[in-house]
Amino acid sequence: AIRLEQMSDNIEVVRLWQLPDDFFSLPREDQWIAIKKITSKASIVKKPRAPCAIALRDDALAISFFLVTLCLPLLLLGLVGASVYNGSL
Repeated sequence: AIRLEQMSDNIEVVRLWQLPDDFFSLPREDQWIAIKKITSKASIVKKPRAPCAIALRDDALAISFFLVTLCLPLLLLGLVGASVYNGSL
């Protein structure tokens, strides 16, 4: 039977979020160099990692995005429905 430690020796992790912003405009060889810089061997995690701390500003931004993109259209739909029901539209 193959142990988990043996399997992880063959797995590499590419941290895509660390690629440079102009990655696709780089020459092909430079792209490979950039990929090699952010590639590492996988490691077995023994216990769950602590989540990253989120700033209060980022939390407020996420909540406002949710309210604008989901709640505002539903609110408008409800207002139009109420006005149609009351006969004012």
